[in-house]
Amino acid sequence: MKLNPGKLRFATLAKFFFYTFVFFLPFNINLIIYTAPVFSTGIFNPYSSFFIYIADFFLIFALLFWAVAIFKKEYNEEIRYGNPFVFMLLILLVVAAEISVFFARDNILAILTVIRLFEFGIVYFIIQNKIVSLQTVINVFIASVSLQALIAIMQFLLQGSLNLQFLGESVVSPQTYGAAKMAVADDAVMRPYGTFPHTNILAGYLVMAILFTFYKLLKKETIVFPLLLLQIGALILTFSRTALLALIIAWFIYISVKNTKIPYKLILLILTCILLFIVVFNLENLIYSRLIFNDISNLNERVFYFNLGKAILFAAPFGIGIGNFTLVMQNFTNAKIAPWDFQPVHNIYMLMVNEIGIPGLVVFSAAIITFGIYLFRKIKKTHSFQKQLNVILLCSLGAYIVLGMFDHYLFSLYQGLVLTFLLFGIYGRSLTEENH
Repeated sequence: MKLNPGKLRFATLAKFFFYTFVFFLPFNINLIIYTAPVFSTGIFNPYSSFFIYIADFFLIFALLFWAVAIFKKEYNEEIRYGNPFVFMLLILLVVAAEISVFFARDNILAILTVIRLFEFGIVYFIIQNKIVSLQTVINVFIASVSLQALIAIMQFLLQGSLNLQFLGESVVSPQTYGAAKMAVADDAVMRPYGTFPHTNILAGYLVMAILFTFYKLLKKETIVFPLLLLQIGALILTFSRTALLALIIAWFIYISVKNTKIPYKLILLILTCILLFIVVFNLENLIYSRLIFNDISNLNERVFYFNLGKAILFAAPFGIGIGNFTLVMQNFTNAKIAPWDFQPVHNIYMLMVNEIGIPGLVVFSAAIITFGIYLFRKIKKTHSFQKQLNVILLCSLGAYIVLGMFDHYLFSLYQGLVLTFLLFGIYGRSLTEENH
């Protein structure tokens, strides 16, 4: 980016607010502006509601100041759209979402959700245009999630909230009905949330932060090693089987495509620290209980949602309207769904095909496949740290695919959807970076 040294003000503000936007993504500070009626009893459901988050304002400020910087000729670069094919696919994804509005039970909710897709498209767009540094975006993301890891560990130790409601922390404890917890013997153990609305979202963010922090270690930035241990410790305490599987898949991808020597000493050190962490916190029984699927009801619930998704797919192959899954799900089953069980199907691919139809899923899948192919090709052509970044990005894409197979937040909730577009922006930017 070519900047006039005498006119850095607006461009610098644009950078600052975008980095602030990335940092505040985990903070669940929001204001509800619309909720669709699901129950005659008036019970609130977040999946049929629309919120404005504090991070939204930072993103808007970043866009406005960038626009002013262009007008003031502080930003002299040509406007970029990233990889043309990827950009076209993202446009088609938004178009599919727009078309689904016509099939929606609640058109207002669907329209608001489409507007959110446009908003997150700005995230992708800003990253492509190099108004921000890709490395700085990654650094800010690592710092933000590391703070979440610290909060999560403290929540687990105290088995309750830290009175950080002003940062969006949920008020939860082992006694809170509906809170994410594990039953071990006669005790309930709360899984930490950070300031996210659910522990599984925290786990997904931790997986991505761990991969990006590992990349920093490969660049010999050893100062981040304590952050990596902090993130891994917090991930263990979430007891998220899906996140653990995603990280394992990411590691298999890493060792499969990496041609250089694997840092075995570093891996051994990390594993030793993990084992020590498990012993110190007496997590053996909790981990064992979680891994042998003692909570079979959770598995049955996911199977129920998936079968419900299949019924919706056969009845409405072109979708039921984006954001409208929980509004219509009772219409596709004879079982009486309890108010607290009105949730999207725990699979983003099924959720997409249900809400925006087969064309929407095809476009999204094409984008995922395209990123994978281009990143793999880029790995073969690049060298040094640029190659290492592309390897880590390919690993994160594999982890993303796994996370999406077993949960819905990457498409249904604010923090998950923005993580999707943030990763897509980073992938797209890396594809257009010059080889080094």
